Amino acid sequence: MNSKQRLAVAAPIPLILVMIPVFRLLSAAFGIQLGWYLGLISYWIVWCAAFSFWIIGAGFFGVYLSVLANKTQTVWWGIVAHTLGGMVMVV
Repeated sequence: MNSKQRLAVAAPIPLILVMIPVFRLLSAAFGIQLGWYLGLISYWIVWCAAFSFWIIGAGFFGVYLSVLANKTQTVWWGIVAHTLGGMVMVV
């Protein structure tokens, strides 16, 4: 196992230790509904996007986006649909 694989296996522990205070602070500052919504947005940006991008690497995402562009004729269609779908599920 390389270092990124070990980090990916261990990631749930810091994820929980970081996100619980983030959700609590945001819900205390902005109210429960908006605070949790902002907490989910920060979770998506930090853990789902940035951490995953760093672990998997730019090469894989480049291949994924090029395949997506060939199938949909645009990269943005898939990104926008995925983002809007996540936002609809939260609201």
